[in-house]
Amino acid sequence: MKSTLLYLLLTGSFTVTFGQRNFVVDSARIAFTIENAGLQVDGGLEGFEASIDFDPKCLDASIIKASVNINTINTGIPIRDKHLKRSDYFDAVNYGRITMTSNRFKKEKSDGYLGYFALTIKQITREIPIHFTCIQNSKQLTFSATFSIKRSDFQLGDSSIILSDIVNITVVVIGAVD
Repeated sequence: MKSTLLYLLLTGSFTVTFGQRNFVVDSARIAFTIENAGLQVDGGLEGFEASIDFDPKCLDASIIKASVNINTINTGIPIRDKHLKRSDYFDAVNYGRITMTSNRFKKEKSDGYLGYFALTIKQITREIPIHFTCIQNSKQLTFSATFSIKRSDFQLGDSSIILSDIVNITVVVIGAVD
């Protein structure tokens, strides 16, 4: 039985720069899926914080830094959430946040970009490529990305024949541009 994907919307007032204009985050969604014993497990995270200075016309000077609070993990099953916070998975007591910092960007299609990000989980940092879009409609800007990581790269749990090593992640950040 597949559980319904948890889309956790966050509201915040993080001011960031977008091409020399202020960008205020209105909402963010961080969701993940992983296969466990043949079933899809869905979850999400809250506590999103970001500093975004992204200018499509000046990618070399652009930077995105973001983090999320691991203590907010929610899979819909509290006992599982508590287990994921233990030291064999996220070790939330010692490493309370997952962080990402961009290293560089490349233009892809009209609204698409490829970013190389340093992703840090439990003080383990790996560079991962993330394809994302940045779409502006009037005074609203939306960043969207879907990407995968290997949980073993970040020492999240042991090797398992029933738990997939691949975690699929979706991030959507919506904000207002003045």
